[in-house]
Amino acid sequence: MAFRGNPRVSITAINTGGGIASSRTSGATPCFVQVSASAITATGTSRPYEDLEFVWDFGDAAGTETFTSPTTGRTQNANIQIGPEAAYCYRTADTYTITLRIRGKKAVGYTTATVQLEVTVSAFNPSGGEFYFDSVAGLDANDGLSEGAPKQTISAINTAIASNRRLNLKRGSSWAGTTGISITAAAYSAIRFQAYGSGADPIVEITSGSNRPLHMTNGTAGTARAKSDIVLGGLSLKASVAAVVAVELSNVANATAEFNDIYLDNCSFETVAGAATAVVIMQHGTPAFNHAGLWNCDLLSPLASGLGNRQGFFGGAKDWHFFVGGSVAGGGSNDVLDHHIYPDVKTHSLHKWIDFGSGDGKNYCVNTNWDGGGSLENADYHCFSECLMTGSLRAIDLGNSTNDPTLTLFRYVVLDACRMHGLAGDGVILFACAEFFTARDCESWNCSGGRWFANGSALDDILQARLYRNKIYKASGEAAGQVFDYATGTWTVAQAITDNVAQDMRAYLWTFSMLRRA
Repeated sequence: MAFRGNPRVSITAINTGGGIASSRTSGATPCFVQVSASAITATGTSRPYEDLEFVWDFGDAAGTETFTSPTTGRTQNANIQIGPEAAYCYRTADTYTITLRIRGKKAVGYTTATVQLEVTVSAFNPSGGEFYFDSVAGLDANDGLSEGAPKQTISAINTAIASNRRLNLKRGSSWAGTTGISITAAAYSAIRFQAYGSGADPIVEITSGSNRPLHMTNGTAGTARAKSDIVLGGLSLKASVAAVVAVELSNVANATAEFNDIYLDNCSFETVAGAATAVVIMQHGTPAFNHAGLWNCDLLSPLASGLGNRQGFFGGAKDWHFFVGGSVAGGGSNDVLDHHIYPDVKTHSLHKWIDFGSGDGKNYCVNTNWDGGGSLENADYHCFSECLMTGSLRAIDLGNSTNDPTLTLFRYVVLDACRMHGLAGDGVILFACAEFFTARDCESWNCSGGRWFANGSALDDILQARLYRNKIYKASGEAAGQVFDYATGTWTVAQAITDNVAQDMRAYLWTFSMLRRA
């Protein structure tokens, strides 16, 4: 395998004493686990998270968690992943050993190391009961305890929601009207929603009114209703009414009730043109919202010009958040805050194998966001891996909502093997609030602005970018000028730009913007 780390450092020793950082080491099926190499250190670099090569083996050789990489078209088994962050779903109860293999380039050859982590996965035991629902053949008079006697209505589904339960929704079923799935009435833990039978995914659709197809809250100001260990799998959720989102998971109403381990698994979400601020919202307030993710989910918001403030996905867990596989497409104008994904995550975010589809001039495919609330906070360990970024104005913005590096600095950020094309804005990547950032093995082409650029005046003494093994092509119709454009800064820190291929496909030449040091 070609080396995926930094070739311009010399690593003489790798220290695995900190072990593998993990969102959890036990759970019930389907069990989602996110892991990080953030605790690995090395002699020869102060930024091992960015400079070393990390290969993960989740120890599930029989697992069938496969994705089609949007950048290569090849089938990828998620049991093996590359990069400093990774996530996996265990479907079968067992004890698994996660193995992380590490390589660092040294003067001659490589320095290597291995570290492991054990994860215990138990079979989900719905001790509170298991219920079945079929919108076509069910009857609410049935007890719902078997496939042969399913209940029928969305009201029956909501009545059955309780801790330690599994709710099975029949494929081919469709619930349409004013009421969606509501996980709001109490404090809940250990719930599984899943589809059964054959045919199309079960559909929950809002056709009138203002309810959401899926709504989860943490109570009210005076009543705490925490939520934990909830997985919704195989559902199609649609909001066919303007100003209604498809999914809203919000723990801002109560100051103490936490959300933990909330996952959307192989679902699809859709809103109509003119919908509210996002297709899917995961919103966190003062209480913790940790460990959340979207696994192979598709988000669609149809084109609608001039709306502004439209996102595909907004928010996320404060710590440990992933969006692996699937797609985000459609929606919005080129107004500010128009993004395919607008993650509000402080530490450990992973965006991998995502296909960013067509849109009406959205601002960024991904615009990272974390606000320090008046004082500087660092937001660490973010990885974007093997994503196809198109259908937007720009690819990535490493900034908070006000792009103020005195409030937020994103550190240890890796843009790895992504492909970016058809971007219509004035640049491809903006390092507005970045301190440590690496882009490697990426390709960009047919981007009208063409630039990878930084806000020089704000980041003079801060940004330390490493850009290597990238391929950047400027074609007919693209603007003249720089590829790596560091604006008007007087740089006091050397920027590492090496081993890149920059090809001008037009009839005239361009030049790099030269880096300046005070």
